[in-house]
Amino acid sequence: MTGRLNRIRPLLVLLLGLSFYGAAAAQTDERTPFYRRFWLGVRLGGVPTDGMTTTEFRVNTTGTTPPETVNNNVKSAAKRFTIGPSVHFALSGRLGLNADFLYKRSGYDARITRNVQKEDGTAGDFLGERFERTRADFWDIPILVRLYNVDAAEESRRFFVAIGPSLRTVTGIKTYTEFVNQRRLRDTASIPIKPAHSPATGAVFAAGLQLRDEIGIKLELEGRYTRWFQRVFDANLGRMNIQQAEVLVSLTF
Repeated sequence: MTGRLNRIRPLLVLLLGLSFYGAAAAQTDERTPFYRRFWLGVRLGGVPTDGMTTTEFRVNTTGTTPPETVNNNVKSAAKRFTIGPSVHFALSGRLGLNADFLYKRSGYDARITRNVQKEDGTAGDFLGERFERTRADFWDIPILVRLYNVDAAEESRRFFVAIGPSLRTVTGIKTYTEFVNQRRLRDTASIPIKPAHSPATGAVFAAGLQLRDEIGIKLELEGRYTRWFQRVFDANLGRMNIQQAEVLVSLTF
């Protein structure tokens, strides 16, 4: 836990400093009532980057009798969309604090096949196989400080940049495992795997455009990049991608 805090401490200090600055600015800005500084909305987006890594590799063992050829094949089953509620608080005319609660469906399929290793290093007779299918629900909670290029009272179209920490937790882990022995007999199990880190921490950088109509409804287009410091799943059979890009559309009131 200490290591995680050390990684996001600079972002937390920046977040706290900007929040104090915005609160001070808000005390001198009496044009907008306090309750109208809150915006509530929903955010929907696509995730161009794959949530889990996909890999295929072969290992030739020499410490077994007989020597084996082990083929590993892992495919991501992460869905490339996200959705969830959003809340925004206007600290001042150009500074805001935004928090989301975004859902992502993730998972992977992994297969390990063992064969007798021939003298030339290729796969020979079948020795066994393990198949694993895991599905899980990821919940991302980014807390971002936004800086707009102009005051909300000046323009109905504003650009912004944002920075802040993010937390990712996992729920609903379901794992199905199938074992096949040398005689082709099958055995199955449904024991959920344990996450390596939950919650995981990360840093978010974002930029976007906000459009506002006459009655205050806001449409936002935003791009985000998240660098995760830990992986929720971190094993040879399933490894979370630490690089994440998102393209988001939101409607707030």
